[in-house]
Amino acid sequence: MKGVLFVDQNYAQAWTMLFRQYALHPHGASAAELKKRAEHAGRVLIFSQIIADQLDSRYPLDRFLLDSAAILHDIQKFKSYRRHAVLAGAAIKKRNQDWKKKRRPFSKAECMALDGIISAHKDDFDPPYYYAEEAAVLRMADKLDKVWRASTKKELKKARRTCREHRHELKKYFISYGDRDFYEDLKSISKKMIRRISKIKGFS
Repeated sequence: MKGVLFVDQNYAQAWTMLFRQYALHPHGASAAELKKRAEHAGRVLIFSQIIADQLDSRYPLDRFLLDSAAILHDIQKFKSYRRHAVLAGAAIKKRNQDWKKKRRPFSKAECMALDGIISAHKDDFDPPYYYAEEAAVLRMADKLDKVWRASTKKELKKARRTCREHRHELKKYFISYGDRDFYEDLKSISKKMIRRISKIKGFS
């Protein structure tokens, strides 16, 4: 883990700090809304780490980029709910340049990679090929938080349907690139996590 944002802090504090520093000027968002978004980012980070831990032996992932994307994927939701995924990359690049060069958390290449990974977490799944697996993990982790946030059986059913729909989007992409094994492993892991979350929430 690199970058001054992560020095001398525990991991939870690090992701909260990074989210807040990149979500500057949240267009009138209240402190409660900012807290809600930061907490969502934290859960997506945790879910993505759980998925990545189970995939890592077969599919080495760039954990720094994946963790950073999980933290920062919604920073532009304050500006535009519909277009936040495609706007995030430019915001990260701009905010990154505010720091002195030696203290910047991300290189130019990492900013470009984050742009591609984050833009693929919503709508059509079309990430940079070299980071497709990280983008897929982020997308599923984001949808798993809908399962976590469900407070009724009706909401849980809707959240599970959303996960299925997004898995189908991922299936089309990975099968077209001849990488069905990765998709099947991700599908299996996500299903197990949905069952586990449902049990924790008392819906099983």
